[in-house]
Amino acid sequence: MKKSLEACHFAPCMHTVSPAFQTLFDKLPGQHTCPSCLIKSIIHTLRCARTGIGRRGGIFVSKEKGQADQPNSTRKAIRNEQVDHGRWTDLWGMASVQGFRVAELLEGFIEEEGDSEKEKEDAKRAVEIWREFRRIAMVMPGMKIEGEVDVELLTKYIRLMVVKLLREVEEEDSKGVPVEKVISKEVEEEDSKVAPIVRAHSQQSSVEGSPAPGLAGLRSCLKRKHTSDAINTKSRSKKRVTFDKYAAVSSDHYNIIAHPFSPTLRKQPTIESHRPNAFRETRDRQKLMRRTSMLYKPGRWSSPAGYEKQNTSWRGTEWWHLVGPFGVMKADEEKWEAQWNEGLRVASVFKEICDTWMANRKSLEEEDPSDGAKCGSM
Repeated sequence: MKKSLEACHFAPCMHTVSPAFQTLFDKLPGQHTCPSCLIKSIIHTLRCARTGIGRRGGIFVSKEKGQADQPNSTRKAIRNEQVDHGRWTDLWGMASVQGFRVAELLEGFIEEEGDSEKEKEDAKRAVEIWREFRRIAMVMPGMKIEGEVDVELLTKYIRLMVVKLLREVEEEDSKGVPVEKVISKEVEEEDSKVAPIVRAHSQQSSVEGSPAPGLAGLRSCLKRKHTSDAINTKSRSKKRVTFDKYAAVSSDHYNIIAHPFSPTLRKQPTIESHRPNAFRETRDRQKLMRRTSMLYKPGRWSSPAGYEKQNTSWRGTEWWHLVGPFGVMKADEEKWEAQWNEGLRVASVFKEICDTWMANRKSLEEEDPSDGAKCGSM
């Protein structure tokens, strides 16, 4: 993995690399990559590793998956989990070491004197890119970053502070009297003013000889006992959902809208007990995602050779050619290199033909000048 990783990170890029950087990267596996492309390639690798470990649940959960005490796991499955965990952790570690090593070389290059300003600007740009990502690169995926805020705990704290603040504002506005009692008192005063007017109006509009019904005063809905201390109040009993031990099973009772005079409704439904797996408390839960077939193996060819769709699993392809940033670029470079070599071969063949033709013409001119002129005219 180390060799393929170095080949991916230090692959030649399309930018021009100055001799100063080639000398600086003399001890590294490659000298034909500019600093920005090199740092971006390493950061891309770290992000891929972070995503891979994050999909496994973090560094701790990923390690626990490879332990031998996992329930419902075969020895082969545990071994595969250990291999995957080791591959991602090795990838993270090697890429981090390369990133810090390259950043240290570039920082020393910036502090040196005698180099051109353009080269120093390129080095500073690469170091700034690495510093932005360094805070994440120093922490393994799944671990808490220093200074990270616990959102759930912060939400609970804010909710408690808001409730406390509302209580203080309520007590200050009502001068020690709860808001409900103040509003109730105001409503009673308004009722006492309006009740005589309503009673007189009803007496005038009533029919002669019929007794006028007594008009009751308006009663406020806010007349209730209020306790400011919420701690002394007893909490209401929580509602619970219960299930009957038996269920009615009958085809006649499945109808949503039945005919009211249907004779089938007189039949008694069949009463049966529930099945053992009807409720979630007794249902078997599948803890791990497993293939239904034991013959499935990752990396197999999806179809035999000769079919139109073939090698969709990328079997036989190096892993870094797929996730690396220079995978497509490397394939294009190989194609261009093959075309360039073919052009050089054709040019060498034409050169040999021209040299042979010129040698033959020169020999003919030495033997007979007239034959050489004829040969030249031809």
